Amino acid sequence: MDIGQRPTFWQPYSESKAQALARARPVSLLLKHYPDRAAEINRILFDLKMNAADAKFLPVMARGDWVTLMDSSGVPAGFLRLDGFF
Repeated sequence: MDIGQRPTFWQPYSESKAQALARARPVSLLLKHYPDRAAEINRILFDLKMNAADAKFLPVMARGDWVTLMDSSGVPAGFLRLDGFF
């Protein structure tokens, strides 16, 4: 079984929010790393009502390449299909 399917490893996000925010990176790095996807990234940020200057991201450990977008307080807002491990 995957770890995500084992409730013994689950906890409220509030218990890890500070750690997630400390490890999050600015979305400006995504824009710099993926200049050919800048329009898509900016459109998703706009749809989520997020400011690129304040938004952050974290890579998601999943099947496939994904990042989660979060606001400056660490609240997850959406996902992008990009490799954030760079």
